[in-house]
Amino acid sequence: MKSFLLDNNWDLQLDGLGDIAVTQNVHYEYAQSVANAIRTYLGEVYFQTNVGVPYQNILGKQVPLSFLISQLEQAALSVLGVASAKCIIDKANNREIEGRVIFIDEKGAENSVFF
Repeated sequence: MKSFLLDNNWDLQLDGLGDIAVTQNVHYEYAQSVANAIRTYLGEVYFQTNVGVPYQNILGKQVPLSFLISQLEQAALSVLGVASAKCIIDKANNREIEGRVIFIDEKGAENSVFF
């Protein structure tokens, strides 16, 4: 699996030849793909409208944290090569939620992405 190498602003990067850079580290590929999955709104992907997190049912609403956790874990598990995922909420107050999704890939490596 190859994926584009994104910078901290989620923009494409160029390689030394001026071509769009791709990741060379398989663990980074998984982390970037999981981060993409948990950031995708349900219906946002034009040709796969069933992919994504139903943020329209979460944002601005009083939903149980368990619902958000299950949705983020499902999104992480939708990434090909992710064997298990666990969402941990570090901060939840008023309108702010911070946390991480810890996942294990098919090669047995553990990694995490923050939100």
